[in-house]
Amino acid sequence: EKGVPYAGHWESNSWDGLKGEYTEPHRWYFRTIGEWVSLFTSLGLAIRELREPLNPESRKPLSLLFVVG
Repeated sequence: EKGVPYAGHWESNSWDGLKGEYTEPHRWYFRTIGEWVSLFTSLGLAIRELREPLNPESRKPLSLLFVVG
């Protein structure tokens, strides 16, 4: 997102750009990859695998999935 530093922060407008008439913003917490690694480590978890599902048309990543244990 433009103007937002790459750091952990709360997102409050995550419905923007989606079809539908949403009246209440959906809040969620954004973490950097490093923050995820630190969180898993602090919980005694190890990252076993990273998965990056791709958009079938653009072939760009849609998400980053952590498999931990």
